[in-house]
Amino acid sequence: MINHPSEVEHPILNPSRFAIETPMMLALMNQVSLWIWNGVTGALILGQYRIGKTKAISYLRSRLTSRLGQPIPSVVMTIPRRDRATIASLWKTLCFSVELTPKNRATADDMSNLLFHFFADLAALHNQTQVVLFVDEMQRLDISQMEVFAELYDRLAEAHVNLSTFFIGNKKAAQGLVAKAQCEKYELIRGRFFTQCCNYHGIRTKAELSACLKEYDISKFPKKTGSSYTSYFVGEKCGDDWKLASLSNLIWEVYTDNFRSALKLESWQMQYFVATIRILLKDYIADYGAENEDELRQMIVGSISDSGLVPSLVQVA
Repeated sequence: MINHPSEVEHPILNPSRFAIETPMMLALMNQVSLWIWNGVTGALILGQYRIGKTKAISYLRSRLTSRLGQPIPSVVMTIPRRDRATIASLWKTLCFSVELTPKNRATADDMSNLLFHFFADLAALHNQTQVVLFVDEMQRLDISQMEVFAELYDRLAEAHVNLSTFFIGNKKAAQGLVAKAQCEKYELIRGRFFTQCCNYHGIRTKAELSACLKEYDISKFPKKTGSSYTSYFVGEKCGDDWKLASLSNLIWEVYTDNFRSALKLESWQMQYFVATIRILLKDYIADYGAENEDELRQMIVGSISDSGLVPSLVQVA
C-alpha cells in the first residue's frame, strides 16, 4: 500500500498547503468578525502579492462565528482570468465554486436561481441567518460583474438570509476597479461593497516575527503526539528543547539590515518568510547547529537570499 504524501511528508515541506497561525491572521479574523456582527454587506481585503491573503482566508473561514458563538457557513470563489469578463461567466464560475453544474444552455437567471437556493439551504443547514462569500483575486473582476453579488444579496435578503461578501485582491492591481466604483452610476455597488477596507500585510515588526517563529516551536507533527516542527528538523543537532524563537532578534536584525531597506519592503511576505525558515531549519541548522552567532548570521542571510525574496533578472538568449 502506498501512503498518500500528506501522511508521510512533513507539513513545512509542502509549500502549497503549509500555513501557520500568525498575528496578521488573528487581526483579520477580528476585523471580518466585526464586519459580520455589525451587518456590513461587503468589504475589501487588499494587500501585496505573496503575503498570505488566500491562506489567511482559509484559516479564518472555518473559525467565523456569530455573536452567540454559532459557526457561520462560508464559501470561497476565485476569479479566473478571462478574455471577456461577463455577468454570465461569473454566475457560472460561482456555480462551479460551490460544485453546482448548470445545464449547458443555462441562462444567468437559471444560475441565479441555483445559487439563491444553494445559499438559502446552506444557511438553513447551519441554522443560521448569516452566510459569507469570499471572492479571491477580485482585481480580475469587471465593474459590471459586481451586479451579480448585489443581485444575490437582494434575493437572499428577501428570504431573510444575510449575505456578506468580502473581496480579496492585490492592492495595486485592484485600484482600477475601486476607482470605477466611485462613479455616480455605481453608487449602489460602492455603498454595498466599497466603503470598508482592510489592508492585509506580512511581517512588519519584530514582535510579529517572534510570534510566527514561536508557531514552529509549538506546532507538532504528527499533531498532538509528534515533536515540534523545530525539533523535528534540528532536535538531533541542537536538542529537543532548543527554540527557533530564540533567534528572533538575530533574524530581525539580518532581515532589516540586509534586505528590508534595500528592497524597500513594506512587509516580509509570508511566502518568502516560510521558505526562509524551511531552508534555515532543514538545510542549515540541521547540519551545522546553532551555537556560533557569526555562522548563524550567514545561514540566515543565505536562507533569505535563497527564499526568492530577492528578485533576480534572468536573460534568456
